[in-house]
Amino acid sequence: MDDSKIKETLEKQLQLLSKCSEDACETELVHLSRAMAEIAKVLILQAADRDICPPSEAIRHVAFGGSRFSQS
Repeated sequence: MDDSKIKETLEKQLQLLSKCSEDACETELVHLSRAMAEIAKVLILQAADRDICPPSEAIRHVAFGGSRFSQS
């Protein structure tokens, strides 16, 4: 699996976890939040490692669902 497929899969997992968190109880929300944070961290590091963008822009992209870096 190449980097772009990994990124796409992680982004989809992040979206799915976000959707699941809408109806989650407090205990589930803790676990979902941790999983989402880990996925976001991987995406941020992946973007920064490839010099696609500065880490601050990668964080904004992951946090706010921007589309600037999702095009391959």
